[in-house]
Amino acid sequence: MVQVTIVAKKKYEEYQNLLAGLISEKDKSLKAVSITEDEYRQNRGKITSANKIILLENSKTLKNYQNITPYKFQNEYGFRYGWQGNVAIIDIDESKVHLEDSSKIAETISEMLEVEGEETDQAPEATGGLLNRVIDSKREVNKKLNRQISKHVNPKFQRLANFGVKHVLSGVGSVGSVVDFKDYKELLRSMDIALVKKFVADNENGLNAFLNN
Repeated sequence: MVQVTIVAKKKYEEYQNLLAGLISEKDKSLKAVSITEDEYRQNRGKITSANKIILLENSKTLKNYQNITPYKFQNEYGFRYGWQGNVAIIDIDESKVHLEDSSKIAETISEMLEVEGEETDQAPEATGGLLNRVIDSKREVNKKLNRQISKHVNPKFQRLANFGVKHVLSGVGSVGSVVDFKDYKELLRSMDIALVKKFVADNENGLNAFLNN
C-alpha cells in the first residue's frame, strides 16, 4: 500500500481531512496520513524518495519549495498545484486573490468542481426560461456538494464545508448576479476546498500524475 503524507498547519485540518478522504476514495491502494509541520520537520530524516508528500497551503515548509516546484496547474486567480520528485504542493497564491474578483473566482470554482464529471441524480427538467435552467443547474451542483461533503469531510467540519463552497456557488450563473464576498478569509477557504478537489480529480496533472512521476 502506497502512503501519501499530507503536511499542513493544525488550522488547515479541515483541508487535510477532505484531501485524505478524496485520495482514499479515488484509490483504495493508497493510504493518506495527515501530519503537522512540526511532525514533518522532526521526521524528515526518515523520509525516502519512495514516500509521497503533499504540502498543503501556506506552510513554512511549503514556502521552501515554492521557488523550485514547477506548477502543473495555475491560473490568474492564484489557484495552483505542482510537484518536484516526491513532493507536491497545493497552494493559493494570495497575492493574486482580490475581493473585487470574487464573482469571477466563484465561476472558476464552479468549473473546477465539475472536473470530476460525476453523474447527477437526474437530468434537470426542461423549464421554460434561462433563469429556471440556472436554478435547476445550481440545485444539481448543491446536491453533488452535499454528497461529497458527507462522504469525505469529518463531521465536525461538515457545517463549515457546506457553508464555504455552497455560499460561493449561490450566486454563480444567476442573471445579473454578482457574488459579493465581505470576508477575504471566507473567499480563500472556498478556493482551498475547490483546489483540493480539483487536484485529486485531475488525472492529467493532479494526484495520479504526481504518484506516477
